[in-house]
Amino acid sequence: MNLSKIAIKKALGIEFPLLKRRLVEFENAEQMRKWFDWENEPKLEGLLLRDLVNDPLWESLWDPHSDAFANPLEVDFRLLHDAEVVCGLSANLAGASAHEIGKSFVDGACDTDHCAQSIYDETREALRVAAPGDYILWNEFNPALAPTHRFIHEVCLGLEELYRSRLLQGRIYRLHDSWVGFYRLPRSG
Repeated sequence: MNLSKIAIKKALGIEFPLLKRRLVEFENAEQMRKWFDWENEPKLEGLLLRDLVNDPLWESLWDPHSDAFANPLEVDFRLLHDAEVVCGLSANLAGASAHEIGKSFVDGACDTDHCAQSIYDETREALRVAAPGDYILWNEFNPALAPTHRFIHEVCLGLEELYRSRLLQGRIYRLHDSWVGFYRLPRSG
């Protein structure tokens, strides 16, 4: 990865142009399910996650415009949305379990100064071992929060460079209020 090019783009205020052009964001899990024509709703321990996410108690406590760390309940609500993504994938992939999805779950050690490089390297390895049609997921992915959260910014930097180097070419999908992004490798033939 050429960090000097990234530094120049950052200085010019042109961050993540390739990533932003390829990002698809869903307002809710139902919209995501319809987009992919998934039959099964996301469940966690047998509970439909939409029942938890749409609970009036959660809605009254959640402020999507606040800092996600200001209130521990907001972190829990975000984690429910993260679970909607992972459980939605596992519920609709033939024979997939959360464990199998975890094989391609990239968490780039974003508490270090080398997070962008880690995201790049780990994703490159996941792309190498993944089969056509497999998914790769990234934790701490929410481009809207990149200006205020350094670790999210680093994840976006790594993904931008993956697009720039043409290792990623398709779209990255994200559920609004979630910090999980996912990418589907093109199917063969």
